[in-house]
Amino acid sequence: GSGAPRRNAERPPDKMAGKSVLPAAGTDTALGCAAHRRSLDGNRRELRHPLSRTVSAARAARHRAAPEPHSAAAYSRTKGAAAMSARTLIPVLLCLLLTGCTGTDIRGRISPDLLAADPGPVTRFAAHGQSDAVITASAGSPLLMPDALEAASGLTVSPGHVSLLLLGGSPSAVLPDYLHRQWIAPTCMVLYCPRGACAALAEQTAPPPEQIEAAVRTGLLPCRTADTVLGDLWGGSGITALHTDDRGRLRLMISDGSTQLGMLSEQAARGLALLGRRWSSFRFSAESRAFEVIRTQIQITVTQNAGTLYFAVTGKIFCRGDNAPETAGRTLNAMLLSALTESAQQYGADLVFLREHAIRFDIPEAAECPQAKWREMLQNAQFQSEVTAVCGEFR
Repeated sequence: GSGAPRRNAERPPDKMAGKSVLPAAGTDTALGCAAHRRSLDGNRRELRHPLSRTVSAARAARHRAAPEPHSAAAYSRTKGAAAMSARTLIPVLLCLLLTGCTGTDIRGRISPDLLAADPGPVTRFAAHGQSDAVITASAGSPLLMPDALEAASGLTVSPGHVSLLLLGGSPSAVLPDYLHRQWIAPTCMVLYCPRGACAALAEQTAPPPEQIEAAVRTGLLPCRTADTVLGDLWGGSGITALHTDDRGRLRLMISDGSTQLGMLSEQAARGLALLGRRWSSFRFSAESRAFEVIRTQIQITVTQNAGTLYFAVTGKIFCRGDNAPETAGRTLNAMLLSALTESAQQYGADLVFLREHAIRFDIPEAAECPQAKWREMLQNAQFQSEVTAVCGEFR
């Protein structure tokens, strides 16, 4: 229409419109469990990374302080200065966050890589940091861990860099809150110490993280991290498995979150590792012959008859070594069958997504029943393994 031209009629199109200098980092915080387990009934929310909030606030402050551009040249200069400031600010903030340089002298800070907790009426803590010294403390709740360690050491505690969490009691008393507060990562390994986690760390009798990683990498044990343990307890049948130190031997313990139910055999642990597929090198021997698993093509099928569930493991496992497929097949099937019968049939533990497999095969009870009922169904189920071994010179 007629009249004075609009104030910004000559303003060039904003090429930055609708774009962010730094993409907001959405963090999935369903206590770290949805990435490896199940969606936890809608208990999910997205939090923006503190860095994205800092950058957004800085951009907003610059926008309020900048004068209104009255020409294309002024607008171009303002936009260029803002972009340069953002490009300068982002690397500086990243360096501050990643190095922990937020105003505290590094000599007054401890970032534990090993953390132990013995929950109980009085919870005991132990932390191993960069100085190789072990700090011990106690408090009335597992949630007071940072305050207790700071009071005992005089240092500022920066959790979140823990690679191994040692537990001397119930995982349910520690894992949910520590994951929620990001004191441990979802991928943090968990080790159960029946004779006390703090003593095992202080006396250096617990296996180091490298030993547990090697056991998982070579298929001796399945991967058991904080998110998988909590995923088992909150989903599946409410029964989980934990790595444990059994008199110097790494084994797999079955727990309902508060009580130790039993131990799995070495054969069952290897079968669970084979099904979990987190190994990078899986070697085994059978009848004085040596084999190495190269890859697997296995699946679990589920049927139901007269209320009884039937689980079958089928497919092919490709091995390198002696040309004795029947010998290799017998050993592999024994591992897989032991994994299912010992964990699911004996203890009612769902460690390999059996409920999800049953839902996929249209078993309505699997989707609807509570955890106690699912445990009962697993203990009454039948299992079989009919995997075929293929031997050859595979790459």
